[in-house]
Amino acid sequence: MPTAPLPASHAGFRLAWRIAGAMLCRLVLNTARRFVYPFAPVISRGLDVPLTAVTAMVAACQAAPLVGLVYGPFADRWGYRRMMMGGLALVALGMGAAAIWPTYAVLTLAVVLASFGKTIYD
Repeated sequence: MPTAPLPASHAGFRLAWRIAGAMLCRLVLNTARRFVYPFAPVISRGLDVPLTAVTAMVAACQAAPLVGLVYGPFADRWGYRRMMMGGLALVALGMGAAAIWPTYAVLTLAVVLASFGKTIYD
């Protein structure tokens, strides 16, 4: 049974919610990707690793956007919405792992996954 089209006011309301949701997702992605920079000394003291190890972790994250060239054709094939959800899932997986196991190796993996997730989302 076909449904009646939504009035223009409802359609605009749905669009506003979608835009707000996309903005919230971008905020979370950007925060997860860049939280290491201002807190590098605190992270190195908390994990008992030298500051150079944390800066190496940041350097590893800078390679993630290079993989974006590979993910572009996947977005064309599978759809942008699936790729955006996959990027958010990578960020959630990485940040969740870092929250559960706060070690240097897991945090490095989490930040790299967040970088990949942001690249896929974008």
